[in-house]
Amino acid sequence: MTRVFGTLIKTWFQTPRGRFAIRITSVALVICAVLFSALLLATRYYIVPHAHLYTKEITTLVSQAVRHPVTIGTFEAGWDRFWPTLKLKDLKIHHRATQKILLTLPNASATLSWKTLLGIPSFRALIVNNPRIHVYRKNPDQVRIAGFLVDLKKNAGADSASNGVSWLLDQGRIQLNN
Repeated sequence: MTRVFGTLIKTWFQTPRGRFAIRITSVALVICAVLFSALLLATRYYIVPHAHLYTKEITTLVSQAVRHPVTIGTFEAGWDRFWPTLKLKDLKIHHRATQKILLTLPNASATLSWKTLLGIPSFRALIVNNPRIHVYRKNPDQVRIAGFLVDLKKNAGADSASNGVSWLLDQGRIQLNN
């Protein structure tokens, strides 16, 4: 059976149609390799070194994601071997209505995972130095931790705070330094 199948494949590749299929497949693989290499080089030598120019846009995206105003003091991007890195200084998340500071990260660095290309931000490493998380009790059953409402009587799997905690715990490495 194996010998018959091998002979059929060998004879098919010797036909004009088989050789054409090999050429088309080879050209497609070369084109994909060239496009991937160009994307990688553009990311490494153009997009990441110029990321600080997009601080305003990044701040807007983060504000939309956390649903609170965000300010970023300085923003740098670079590389750690094969992974893009971000360094943030003086990141603050403010309450929408009162403008109270909910979270302060004086110094944070993150190494992005390549899984981020799939659409969900993912970190290989997340290091935060001297975080200040502000906690407010809204009523006896509800607490706001860094802007996320945690209902102490409600099922933990149903609210947005638990989604944020789940996302945080899915990261590669988290290091908090005081």
